[in-house]
Order: sequence, then C-alpha cells, then structure tokens
Amino acid sequence: MRIGRILEDLDALAGNVALRHVDDGDPATRPPLLVTAAVERVTFGSGGVCPLPIDEDLVLSGAVGYCGRSSLEILLDLARARAELAEPPLLRAKFTFVARDRATGRAAPINALAPQT
Repeated sequence: MRIGRILEDLDALAGNVALRHVDDGDPATRPPLLVTAAVERVTFGSGGVCPLPIDEDLVLSGAVGYCGRSSLEILLDLARARAELAEPPLLRAKFTFVARDRATGRAAPINALAPQT
C-alpha cells in the first residue's frame, strides 16, 4: 500500500467534507476556494506503526471538528469495512483547510459549526 496515495485520498476526502460544509446550496453563488493549510497529524493504529491490510476493504470517513472564521479542522478515520465497534481505526488524521475569496484571494468567512447533540 502506498502511503502517498493514502495521503492523496485523505486530502481529497477532507476537501469534500470542507466543501460540503461551506456550500450554501444555492447554485447561483460559488463557494470560496478551499486550500489545504496543514496536515497536522496522521496517526497509525494506537500511536504506533500499524500495517495496513491490502487484502480487505477499508472505509474512509470524515467530519468537521472545528470551524474558525475562515478555517476548518477536518477529522478523518481509516477503518476496516467489517470492523467491530470497539476496534480503533487503523489511521486517524487531522487536516486544516482555509477558505479564500475567489475574487480577492483574502480570507473568506465560512459557516459556523452548529452542534446538534
């Protein structure tokens, strides 16, 4: 398994999660540009090196963990598709994205995070 490919997939998923959060659903308006500002942490297993299985299906999942005025923190997990509920993910990652205005290139405000539970 190529780690570079996994990082590419993680970045793509984080970008999709960020875009879904900032999109207002109005086709007449364009969402701001979203840029990967940092990959803060990528952790394999429970802090150590954990070999990733190449003979079983894996599932990537992601969610917004924090929103600032123009930045988002996206939390990602890579887990076995048939994992037990108590089994920790094989990989955890934290990406930071920033929103930029398409016309000016300056920071663009984004939707606030509204916790439901």
